[in-house]
Amino acid sequence: MRRAILPALLLPLAASAAPAELTPEQAERRLARLAITPAQAEALVPLLDEAAALRLEQCLRIAELAPETAEAWDDLRAIVAVDGTPDPEVWRRAKAASEALREDRDLIVEGLAQLEVEARDVLTPAQRAQLDRSGRGAHGALREELDSLAAQRRPTLSRLGRALQEPAIAAELYALAEAGPPPVLGEAGAACDAVDPTWDELRQLRDEITSWNLLNGLHLQAGQAAALLDLAGGEGAEGAVEALLDPGQVEVLRGFSPCLLPPRDLSEPVRAGQAGGGDRYERWLERARRLDADGQDRAVARLLEGEERQLGPLPPGREAEVRGVLAAASAVDEVGFALIEDDLLDQLAREDMLHEARLALLDAQQAAGGPGVAAHFMLDPAFLEVTALRFGEGGAP
Repeated sequence: MRRAILPALLLPLAASAAPAELTPEQAERRLARLAITPAQAEALVPLLDEAAALRLEQCLRIAELAPETAEAWDDLRAIVAVDGTPDPEVWRRAKAASEALREDRDLIVEGLAQLEVEARDVLTPAQRAQLDRSGRGAHGALREELDSLAAQRRPTLSRLGRALQEPAIAAELYALAEAGPPPVLGEAGAACDAVDPTWDELRQLRDEITSWNLLNGLHLQAGQAAALLDLAGGEGAEGAVEALLDPGQVEVLRGFSPCLLPPRDLSEPVRAGQAGGGDRYERWLERARRLDADGQDRAVARLLEGEERQLGPLPPGREAEVRGVLAAASAVDEVGFALIEDDLLDQLAREDMLHEARLALLDAQQAAGGPGVAAHFMLDPAFLEVTALRFGEGGAP
């Protein structure tokens, strides 16, 4: 199954937005569970200094990018809110703003990931094992698979890497090491506090655009919208949402991943959930490996253009990934190609694997009595809000 919309991991705000900061009491409890020693805290202090500098850099950069980003995304919202197709200039500006945030986020995360590696070396094997076990909750194996696939697409952090940015954790470790916090820690806190309201506004704007994109793709009828709004917040709502949809809408929903930039042809309801995505890559690779160099360049360009048109902006490194797969397929004879074809197709369709892992986790949650795919997206407050805006509280447009 091909996903309908740009994957969540490509959203710069979704990737970098952090949960609420820990309180001092929570930080103290977490460190007590790990039994961090004063000597370990002392070894971690230089890494905390660097993490604070990276946090300061990130918040200053957000403040710099935010005005232009908000303007571009607001123009995009005005169009998707009426189910329109963005004109090329609006698309270009929204895409450029999103990519600037994403690139900055990836640079910061790459720096933090290196600090995370060094921090793990400070911990004992038992402490590392406890960190790796904690935080996954139910369906740990599915969450681990999802994390692994996500890490293949772009820089990600584990709980340890995220902890390095936590002011309360840093304060506890500085105290344990009997070291005074550096000025950069306070500077980072002030810069991030100043940008938090703007950051929240951008996240809300992103969530609204994402919800408009889903609503546009579902093509809800007025009666369905009214029933959904009546269900929201009531007993048994989570189990009743999917029953409101027809089979085509269920396929659209299962093909949905939150996006900022909608596919240009999202208005075609059969596009989402359309079968044969894997077959398309198989046919493309079989043909393209037989072409000369110029022909392969054109084939790669066409494939990437199609992905961007249908799925939104390309993830970083996607062109190099496709060219690498094609080079490997072209370097072997028919027998060799048959042996490696499945692995090469997995690389081309890795985003599909990531999406399927997300679906598997949501399905497992539903089987255990939690929200499934339909409830996860359609009972989201932002989606309910845009549904009410389009159809009115009673479900009528």
